[in-house]
Amino acid sequence: MDEAKQQEFCDRLGVSPDVSATDLERAHMRKAFAARQAGDLEGVAAFKEAFDSLSPIVQAREQATARQSRESAHEIKAERDFEALAAEGEEAYYGEIPSDWDPRNFYSPWITLLAPPLVIGLAWLVNVSPIQFMLRAFYIWIHEFGHATVAWMSGYKALPLPLGWTSISPAREDFVYWGVLFLLGVFFVAGWKERRIWPLIIAPVAAAAQWWMTWRMEDWQVEMWIDFAGVGGEFYLSALMVALFFVNLPEKFRWGTCRYLFLFMGAACFIESYTFWRDVYVGLEEIPWGTMIHGEGDEGGDMNKLRDGWGWSRQRIYRTYNALGQACLLVMGGIYLLANAVTLIRRLRS
Repeated sequence: MDEAKQQEFCDRLGVSPDVSATDLERAHMRKAFAARQAGDLEGVAAFKEAFDSLSPIVQAREQATARQSRESAHEIKAERDFEALAAEGEEAYYGEIPSDWDPRNFYSPWITLLAPPLVIGLAWLVNVSPIQFMLRAFYIWIHEFGHATVAWMSGYKALPLPLGWTSISPAREDFVYWGVLFLLGVFFVAGWKERRIWPLIIAPVAAAAQWWMTWRMEDWQVEMWIDFAGVGGEFYLSALMVALFFVNLPEKFRWGTCRYLFLFMGAACFIESYTFWRDVYVGLEEIPWGTMIHGEGDEGGDMNKLRDGWGWSRQRIYRTYNALGQACLLVMGGIYLLANAVTLIRRLRS
């Protein structure tokens, strides 16, 4: 509606262009009542036309004014809240700011530099001390988790027990695939909500590996790698536990504190496995044939399966595990150096 037509309707009802919705309705009622009393039906229709035309315009204007008032009030309140919190100090507004010596601080150059060597050194001392037997159950369990992780990633149900045994289903099951994928999705969403970069990287990579291992790997390949992954898991799972010390996971994991326990246990297991297979490589130890439960004569041991079932030679077995240990050692060292470099650069920029 153009301004001329709008002014015409206002003049017909005797109101100004900035009239309120309530005054517009009152003016229409007065004009229409007077015209009806005088028997002027055309006037009644003309007043109704003017009211029907102006009413949406007036209502829209009042709604816009009310909305603008609410937004202004919200902005004023937010500004006042910000000023009030700022007046209480930076800590009150931004939360507790950990010091450089707070063990939970992921960005402290001192924690990143000193904590890993100290914890790993403690793990080494425990391994060469008489109390090393207290960690034996954990070493066995991480061995069984090595079997289980390959099974889970390949769509098989698996139950790792710290008794030297992992129960694995005979066939793939869709429930396992979708269950693992769901957990990876939860991990991804938690990282997205808290703006943590590593979950956004780890979850898709793990999901892609899971898809390939479940739907592309042959059954015999999965079975072979499950046999390999017992000792293999002692290397790569323990190395992963060490590397995760530097990864800032979502707050719900309480990772700032829990990562020290994972670092200690991962380092202790890696040192134990690396030392043993280094001795096997140089001839000071023998490959552990058989099983823990039934002894060396059990042909169902992991090493026996690799040799008799998959054709691995003795040399291939100890060279492969030794190479895996060396690779994990290099990766852990590289991550340690990279984490310290990134922390130092961040500190210099701040």
